[in-house]
Amino acid sequence: MPRVETVEIFRDRNTGLYKLQRKCPHPSLKGPTSIGEPRILREEELRVEGPHLILDALASSLLECSDASDITRWDRDAYEEFRKNHEMVSISRWEDSAETIEVEPMLASEGGFRNVRGAKISVQQSNAEADLVAAIFDAFKVLSNR
Repeated sequence: MPRVETVEIFRDRNTGLYKLQRKCPHPSLKGPTSIGEPRILREEELRVEGPHLILDALASSLLECSDASDITRWDRDAYEEFRKNHEMVSISRWEDSAETIEVEPMLASEGGFRNVRGAKISVQQSNAEADLVAAIFDAFKVLSNR
């Protein structure tokens, strides 16, 4: 079964800063989990460094979590506060179709985030340097317009 490489980018509604959250396979659950502290980026840093950072994060997202103590753990109240103050875009690339990167705006929903139907943006791997960040900003615009 093909596996998905994934990374999440959050935008803080209060500061406008972006947070790049790395993922790894959870050792006991069947999906990816957040690992470590997110990388904080200003908009200009995301524009300049974003493609490289995101492609590196995608490539490493299927590697086993090197240290289980780095897995991000939230208490319910802290997670709800975080979710309330952030917008999220999910970025994924399937192993069996590595030429396409999917950028998807995610709406806060009960207990987490859910995709916005019909809003997924596809970026060709060969054009990622030029198109990936623009797709991310377009995905955040979808969220801002809701």
